[in-house]
Amino acid sequence: MNSIELIRLALDLPVNWEVKDFEFSGDDSQSLHITTCYTRKDKFLNENGSEIEICNFIDRSFRYKNLFELTCYIHCLVPQIRDKNDTIKQVKTPWYHH
Repeated sequence: MNSIELIRLALDLPVNWEVKDFEFSGDDSQSLHITTCYTRKDKFLNENGSEIEICNFIDRSFRYKNLFELTCYIHCLVPQIRDKNDTIKQVKTPWYHH
């Protein structure tokens, strides 16, 4: 198992989300910065399994819970979709509940 697979398991990413890269930074490399992405560029698969058209992506950074005793940040282009009222909304990321 390589490092990216280990981080993917630690984040518990569902299908269509992947870890692209990671790096350690800060004093004595005490921070872990993980770059993730949603792999599909056209449709978002929501919790109930239905597909919703993606209208664009927004660059976001999130403070995640500590991983491997390191302060962890996730950087991602997060899909945005239009709801039934034609309002653009950011989708909930897999780490939203953390």
